[in-house]
Amino acid sequence: MFWPVGVPPVYNGVDSHPQHIQHTLCRAIRVSGVCSQCAVGYAGDMTTKGTPGRMVRIEDDVWADYAQLCEEKGIARAADIRMYVVREVTAWRKANGIEPPKPKKRVVVRRKKPASDD
Repeated sequence: MFWPVGVPPVYNGVDSHPQHIQHTLCRAIRVSGVCSQCAVGYAGDMTTKGTPGRMVRIEDDVWADYAQLCEEKGIARAADIRMYVVREVTAWRKANGIEPPKPKKRVVVRRKKPASDD
């Protein structure tokens, strides 16, 4: 599906996203034959936790079954994938004698409760 540059798509929630503009511009250039490959930066966007998002390619049927499996386990797919990756990397580091990195400092902001009007 092709959308002219700057025109919001029919689905909600993406029209103001800067990647939408980059994506439509990239398609316009690709259609005109100027470039043969364009990268869209959705996977590089920062997530709400402050870590960069990663892109993996998984077939639709496998992804749907994985969603059902994770629902039965009571965990989100992203959390399950993160736990698997951490387990594998920890085992690899241990097997190769690599020292794990020091944990990052966590900043905790304590907020005072507003005074009640009672």
